[in-house]
Amino acid sequence: MFKISLYRSMPSFCIKVVPGASRDAVLGEKDQCVKISIAASPEKDKANNRLIRFLADSLEIKQSQIHIVQGQKSRNKLVAFSECIAEDMEKKIACLLQEGKK
Repeated sequence: MFKISLYRSMPSFCIKVVPGASRDAVLGEKDQCVKISIAASPEKDKANNRLIRFLADSLEIKQSQIHIVQGQKSRNKLVAFSECIAEDMEKKIACLLQEGKK
């Protein structure tokens, strides 16, 4: 099960990114992280920028509220969300995971 934690009082969670995929999608959970495929290459921050857009659209929040706080150049990232409530984020992410399993 993925785990919401606090990073400098912002809700955050671990994401395992699979760049260069055919489409953006939530693939499920792995090692307490949410696994997400991104249809962008990891070069020049393209995958990170696409990940932020995908999360913003999927979680219905602004892109400016999403912060990659660890793993900028890694597939394993810690992503924090400003101006968000941890319980709300947990529910939204759980819904994404359920939709991804369909």
